[in-house]
Amino acid sequence: MVDCINGPGPQLKSIACLRKNCILLELNSQESATWIRDTPNRNAFLEKLGGTAMIKDRQYSIVIPFLPITTDLDSPDTLHRMENKNNIQTGLILCIKWIKDPTKHSPTQKVAHALTFITLPDTANHLLRDGFYWGLDRLCPYKDKREPIQCLKCQRTGHLAKDCKQMEDMCGLCTLPHHVQGCTSLTRVFCVNCQNDTHPSNNRQCPDFIRHCNTLHDCTLENRMPYFPTSEEWTQVELPPCPLDSIKRTRPPPNPFATQGQLRQMTLGEAMNVHTHIPK
Repeated sequence: MVDCINGPGPQLKSIACLRKNCILLELNSQESATWIRDTPNRNAFLEKLGGTAMIKDRQYSIVIPFLPITTDLDSPDTLHRMENKNNIQTGLILCIKWIKDPTKHSPTQKVAHALTFITLPDTANHLLRDGFYWGLDRLCPYKDKREPIQCLKCQRTGHLAKDCKQMEDMCGLCTLPHHVQGCTSLTRVFCVNCQNDTHPSNNRQCPDFIRHCNTLHDCTLENRMPYFPTSEEWTQVELPPCPLDSIKRTRPPPNPFATQGQLRQMTLGEAMNVHTHIPK
């Protein structure tokens, strides 16, 4: 196996065994990785390796928000049309799937978030920077990043429900001993993680959730980058850490033309008078 890729060009630097019977190979350069992805070289390498081994390419996942739910994501023709619409080479979009189960879409729902898997980081970065075009819409994808895991049984961060030691389910909205789908409370909310009654336990603005996100970003530097890092300098930028304080809601400024609590549309002339005739 080593002789297959050793030589004056591609060389094997290290090999490591991973979980689920996987092997991680480290080559000496990016050109070597590109060389082994070529079909003839790939087939020759797998033949030398023997067995039922296969090479799994890395996938770069991005989230496409507000995609019309009428889009048939199971059709190969949809992927081809998406690639043509966004000037992407054929075959670079591996697959695309809905994040939420389509059977749980509401009857009046028209759009939903989808998860897209791209084979090349450059293609994914250009979609993140320039947008994703579908129909007559320009959607704004964002990078699919690692997030802290949360137990759906006790609602606490750091473990999954299968590893939870709590005996009863805890509602993620009101924290009473029932499943969240059976919650009938309309006014009571409570977060078990930050002990706050202003939001439920699964709120993404929770200070405790944000703190765990920042910790994960510190451990995984790529998680703080809006793009997948490549040799291009513009892909190597970092985002600042999220503030621990949740966003505070503010009231809109009063309408100077509202009378007795009623609002009406402002005309262009009235809008100009607001700046030219300000009452003292």
